[in-house]
Amino acid sequence: MLGLAGLLTGRRALHQWSRAAGRTGLTFWITYLPLSIWAMQTNWNGLFWQSRRFRLAVAFTLGGLLLQVGVTFA
Repeated sequence: MLGLAGLLTGRRALHQWSRAAGRTGLTFWITYLPLSIWAMQTNWNGLFWQSRRFRLAVAFTLGGLLLQVGVTFA
């Protein structure tokens, strides 16, 4: 919502808040992955790399990192 408001109004402060919120969310998402791997190992006594939930989490992480790199260089 912050990003959309920033696009519609053109206010730089909203763009900065949107970027900060995105980076915070990405940080939490990246810390989720090791916890997910640990929970998978603990609960199932092994790692199931083909799990849809794990593959989606990795795809979102890589996509978010690529977006942040693109925003940083823009």
